[in-house]
Amino acid sequence: MPIRPPLLPCRLLLAAGILTGACALALLAALCQVRFALKEGASQRLALITAHANVAEGLTARLRALPAATCDTAPEAVNRLAAFSPDVRSVGRVINGTVTCSSVTGARPVSFISTYGIPVPAGTVSLRTTPVLPGRPVIIFVQHTAPGRAVFVVMNAQPLVSGGDDRPRLHYTLRAGGGDRLESGPGGAAPPGFTLSALPGRVTLTVRAPLSAVLRQAAQNLPATLPLAVLAVALMRRRSGPPRLKAALLSGMRRGEFAAHYQPVCETDSGRCGGAEALMRWTKPDGGAVSPEVFIAAAEREGVIIPLTRHLFTLIARDTAAWAVPAGFRLGVNVAGSHLLHPDFFAQASALKARLSDRGITMVIEITERSLVAETARTAAVLTRLREAGFLVMLDDFGTGYSALSYLQSLPVDGIKIDKRFIDGLSSADAETPVLDAIIRLGRRLGLETVAEGVSSEARRRGLMRRGVRLSQGYLFAHPMDGAALRVWMSQRVSGLPYGYSKEEKS
Repeated sequence: MPIRPPLLPCRLLLAAGILTGACALALLAALCQVRFALKEGASQRLALITAHANVAEGLTARLRALPAATCDTAPEAVNRLAAFSPDVRSVGRVINGTVTCSSVTGARPVSFISTYGIPVPAGTVSLRTTPVLPGRPVIIFVQHTAPGRAVFVVMNAQPLVSGGDDRPRLHYTLRAGGGDRLESGPGGAAPPGFTLSALPGRVTLTVRAPLSAVLRQAAQNLPATLPLAVLAVALMRRRSGPPRLKAALLSGMRRGEFAAHYQPVCETDSGRCGGAEALMRWTKPDGGAVSPEVFIAAAEREGVIIPLTRHLFTLIARDTAAWAVPAGFRLGVNVAGSHLLHPDFFAQASALKARLSDRGITMVIEITERSLVAETARTAAVLTRLREAGFLVMLDDFGTGYSALSYLQSLPVDGIKIDKRFIDGLSSADAETPVLDAIIRLGRRLGLETVAEGVSSEARRRGLMRRGVRLSQGYLFAHPMDGAALRVWMSQRVSGLPYGYSKEEKS
């Protein structure tokens, strides 16, 4: 007896993998958030710097327009300029290093350097921690009007580097002209950040995120990324599943888990059965059924659709050996586009056709629009060869693909099967169904046989009769059944009885 691995260590490893994945996702998310915050923070502060510069430019222009004696005759005019913005500390004039007029000192001369800690800037902007208000940095905008003469605006610099509501908290470094460097935010090691310039290089702002801020943000992200990690692990396990699913498909064919079921195709008006469509079904050893939508899609994805269709051919040949069918009975078999173009397909299909012909059955190749996405010329050549060999060709699920009309023009087919979604619109016999009506008229004009799929109610049957659709299939007539059940079902059919009735039901 094989030894099974202990369950607990496997679960611990899985839990460790999930936790590791969650931490990695949390850190990745934190790095993305920090990067976004760096760009956002830098852009916002740069906009503030530009706004400060615009205010200063307007104030210096208005200050220059005031008469030289304004401080003596109308000091309130200078004061009003300073009140223009809450971030303006003062405005004034300076001559040869002496402030001769200011919103703070009025007309009293004071030394510029003793007030602001620096000589009058030779450029147009400088950053300084002023002795007047220690710890309250200012940015000084200067406009030189003549040699030794200038007007200036002093503005609060703290908002330019304030962290505000930044998440995570960021580290700002502001430099302006040849003045001081202003820093704000948490300390600690920080990788290179974003550096932006304003006022054609005269002001630079660098924004960094300390490592502690990144780790703190990652910790805050962990509760949100844990479910994502669980999902990621599940997806990875699912991704590792296809080889197992491929092996299961091949094993299921060897072990006889697949069976062919058949859904009758009946005359819409009388209900007489004139054919059937072969459908593959998969039942696991434990009795559970695998949805055809799941295993057929997996078979196409994993390259097993051709072996699966060959297996279906084998099952059909076995089932039909015991059938007794009315003249002209047709059996439809769905074929994927990739199989249709396979070099061995014609020989494989011809072998089954020969077996069916011995039983008086005409083989119908049904192809879906969705499987025909390329190589239309090759497909047309194969279909032409099939029709010349006595096969009928139907375009299945018509109307669900992206180029239905172009296929009718380019592919040689004998008929179309209208997809169930168009039939469902027949809520009553008189219901307005412009798309369905257009498909029916198109098929009639092209001389194509038209079969309605998914007919499940009397109202839909009557609506199709009124529209001249000769053949239908769906639960109203019969559910899919295995080969033995279909043989019994057909033997119980009574000529002239309505659709779906048997001898027992008549009595």
